[in-house]
Amino acid sequence: MSFVYNSRLQPSTPPAQAESELVENVSELLDIMNRAGEEVNSLEAQIATKETALLLSTCCLERLQETLRERTGGAFDVALPFFAAEDQLRVARLRREELEDELGAVLEDLSVAQGELRVAETAVGFGAHDVSLDAATSSALLMASERACAQKRRRESCERAVADCSRELQEALCRVPLAEQGAGSAAIKRAKPFVSQWRAAQFDVDGVRAELDELVRLSVAAKAHHKAAMRALEEISTSVHELRRGGPVDRTRTKSVIDNALLMELRPSSFCSGSSTCSKGSYSSEASKERQQSAVAVMRQRFALARQRRRDRAFDTAVQQFSQGVFSTPSCGHRPARRSRRRDRFTGKQLSGGIGSEILSCS
Repeated sequence: MSFVYNSRLQPSTPPAQAESELVENVSELLDIMNRAGEEVNSLEAQIATKETALLLSTCCLERLQETLRERTGGAFDVALPFFAAEDQLRVARLRREELEDELGAVLEDLSVAQGELRVAETAVGFGAHDVSLDAATSSALLMASERACAQKRRRESCERAVADCSRELQEALCRVPLAEQGAGSAAIKRAKPFVSQWRAAQFDVDGVRAELDELVRLSVAAKAHHKAAMRALEEISTSVHELRRGGPVDRTRTKSVIDNALLMELRPSSFCSGSSTCSKGSYSSEASKERQQSAVAVMRQRFALARQRRRDRAFDTAVQQFSQGVFSTPSCGHRPARRSRRRDRFTGKQLSGGIGSEILSCS
């Protein structure tokens, strides 16, 4: 891939040579546009699937909260701010530990860079009255200085991040006792056995939402790549037509548009394969198989959600009957005995009675 062009072609440049310089990157631009189109198609399909999964996860979380609210008599809603404050405190502590580890690594790199800078300054006799530098020594000193300055900037950035995280950690530490006082120990104790379920459901929702945000970001980037490549191809086509007609062509502008499309960092397509474009109706076979698998997963989630709702309704009905004193115990057989299909071997008549009715009768 060539990115070096002459900003201005000489007036004596033959039209054939000028046209060849304009169209030399057409194949690369077409490849970028096709790959970006395939990626957009695949990402749009995955975004639709993730949106459905996010909706189902949110519904499951809401249903779980309703169930926990009913089982704890409203204590879960009262204690929820306390558990949320605990989660924020845990996240702030983990973030603080990560930033401190990163700051330690930056300080080590800064120490190495400063040592290299001191060696370079000693080699050139830094501070003497008469110093002569050759090209190699000057380049080594410049590179060592740049590395030391870069590490100092990284250290300052990490120190600011650690300070901000420490402030957030202190605020989280102050919120926990206030939330505990507002919720009350009785409500917290009553809702604590169910917190793990709520946290797991909340973690699933947050994970699906993060994946959806990442897919949306990648889709926007792929659409930008596709648009830039298409614009470059249109600019090449317009310039070639003007050149063939003998009209004026702003080659500098054309080359700038081409460079912008070629220099964009196109992420490798890893979701779908084939020669699909940005049309919504042309997906690859792998994308179709992926949609079928996601549809099956969605149906399974729906069945599981419906089964959980039936169980919750049965549990609520049983609790209501028990509180009203209207409840009955099942029979010892749990279902009526199946009629016998045996026949008398002498008369051919069907025998009456259930299988093992004598055994299943309640004593």
